[in-house]
Amino acid sequence: MSRSPVYLLKPYFLNDLISILIEWKVDELAKKVMLMTKKKKKPDDYQVWIEARKRYHLSHTHIQMARELGMNPEKFGKFDNYKQEPWKPPLPAFIEEIYFQRFKKKLPDNARSIEQVIKDQIISELIE
Repeated sequence: MSRSPVYLLKPYFLNDLISILIEWKVDELAKKVMLMTKKKKKPDDYQVWIEARKRYHLSHTHIQMARELGMNPEKFGKFDNYKQEPWKPPLPAFIEEIYFQRFKKKLPDNARSIEQVIKDQIISELIE
């Protein structure tokens, strides 16, 4: 009567073993994602938003609101000249104002950075 050692384990220990294996697999997947994001250049459509965030000193939330509004990051310059045209609000305040007018809420429900969006997209591609 030769049984493998797994059958000799108690059921509660099997559950612990399974959860450990799942965590290990998730960790391995996360490492692969980190390596892929470091090696690959970010897609151009996301890279434009990252550059706009740095250039105009916007937060991740402001970038997400602008993306949801369908704004063009290449044209932020004409909205951001509030020093020369004092009747214009600063760009972050302008984005918040337009977002509130359109969606009737001050902030997005789930604010994520562009980098997080890219990582989530890569993970969903790996899982499928």
